[in-house]
This record gives sequence, structure tokens and C-alpha cells, in this order.
Amino acid sequence: MKTLFILTLCIFANLSQADFISAQRDYNDGNFDKAYKEYLTLAKFGNNKAQYNLAVMLIKGEGVEINLPEAYAWSKVSESNPEYKALTNNIEKGLTADQLLTAH
Repeated sequence: MKTLFILTLCIFANLSQADFISAQRDYNDGNFDKAYKEYLTLAKFGNNKAQYNLAVMLIKGEGVEINLPEAYAWSKVSESNPEYKALTNNIEKGLTADQLLTAH
């Protein structure tokens, strides 16, 4: 039973990585709408790279309208990777007090 559980986790981890690669390929090809949807799905499952990339897309308005409070929220969630904290700090500087409250 334990072996089956571990095998299942490995399979889902590999599928998640494959989806991220697909999302990254779509992003690099300029297919922002598709990349955004793929990153969003991965981000909801806790993928830090996808969360960070969503924040960047929301800042730049790639595939979506610019939305700094939402970008801040995704960036904040991605901070479990310390390398991503700088983005959160930069976004925060551009938010009003009300936007920051909304983002939290």
C-alpha cells in the first residue's frame, strides 16, 4: 500500500512538471492566454514557479489585464521560495493602502 502511494505521488509530480514545461513553452511562444491558464492551474496546486510567473504576467498584462493587487497576492504566496520575495517588495511599493488591503 505504501509503495502504491509513493508511486502515485511520483506520477503526479512528473505530470505537474510536464504541465509547467508546457506552460513555459506557451509563454515563450507568446501564447499568453494559454500560459496564464496553465500557470493558474499549477499555482492553485502550490507550484511556486507558477505562482511567481502569474504575478509577473499580472504586472505586465500578459494574457490578462494588469492587476497589481492580484499580482501581489500571487507573489506573496510564492514567497516560500526566498528568491521570489524581491518581486513582492517591488509590487508592494506600487500599491495604494486600499489595494494592499484588498490583496491581503
